[in-house]
Amino acid sequence: MKTLKKALAVAITTMAISAPATAGIFTYDVNLGKGLGQASLVIDSTAATATYAGANIDLTVTSSDLLGFTGEEPTETVFVADDIAGSFTSYGTTYDAVLYEPRASTFSFEGGNASIWTAVTDSLGNGSGFDFAGTTTFVSVTTPEPAAAPGGGSVPVPATALFILAGLAGIGGAMRRKKAAE
Repeated sequence: MKTLKKALAVAITTMAISAPATAGIFTYDVNLGKGLGQASLVIDSTAATATYAGANIDLTVTSSDLLGFTGEEPTETVFVADDIAGSFTSYGTTYDAVLYEPRASTFSFEGGNASIWTAVTDSLGNGSGFDFAGTTTFVSVTTPEPAAAPGGGSVPVPATALFILAGLAGIGGAMRRKKAAE
């Protein structure tokens, strides 16, 4: 019986440790400074994107650092951009965001604020650096449904399920050894 209890404890511990954070799409209302105004900020922790959409902004930052974002508001987190695309209008001047050097632009999300630093070009092709920030208010989270395999094939088993199966197999093995020893 001790072996069974140990195997069960190992299986439960393994499942608890290996359970991934919930992936999701997190939506925030944002009040942006520098004349950008109200916008929506959507962080997709699966696609690794942060997208601003509003009357004066249509901008998407892609960062592998956003993979697994949990929606909890960290006290200070900077995500380095892999790519940035889109434009915004600040006080009547429209800028296109540009990633001159790989991973040079940053997106940060700190308790109640979100900000971006990036290189930009204006309509005349003049380049400069630009940063803006805004206060955020959490709106919602959507947890995406698992995608079906293309063509109706099998869908991969999530890692957590594999650990559960391994734990159950360990318990079964322990029970067989106990029976054989009796």
